[in-house]
Amino acid sequence: MLVLYAAVYLAWRPSRFEISPAELCIRFPIRRRTVPRGSIRTAEPIDSKQFRERFGRAVRVGVGGLWGGFGWLWTSKGWVEFYVSRTDAFVLLEREGMIPLLITPERPEEFARELGRKEDVAVPGG
Repeated sequence: MLVLYAAVYLAWRPSRFEISPAELCIRFPIRRRTVPRGSIRTAEPIDSKQFRERFGRAVRVGVGGLWGGFGWLWTSKGWVEFYVSRTDAFVLLEREGMIPLLITPERPEEFARELGRKEDVAVPGG
């Protein structure tokens, strides 16, 4: 069981989110995942109430616990992929041809604004 916990922590729990001119990088202790910035249509800071208003109730298919969660959420609007470490402030990324991605960077407002600086990424209300 300890091996399973270690594998999940090292391979699936993100340690940080980084923005470069070409991509959003989700860094994990032993791997990284990239999302091309050109595939991101909108980057919007939202809270849990706004998420529920937009997507309704969600059922988690993945891992969740004391230090956050990751995986997928099944909502009345369809699937949402998520990597979260808290439940009060998110950034919702709408992606071209892919399901939305919900993340919790350290400073959501700044993160969404920075990610939206590329002309093909919109920041609603910003």
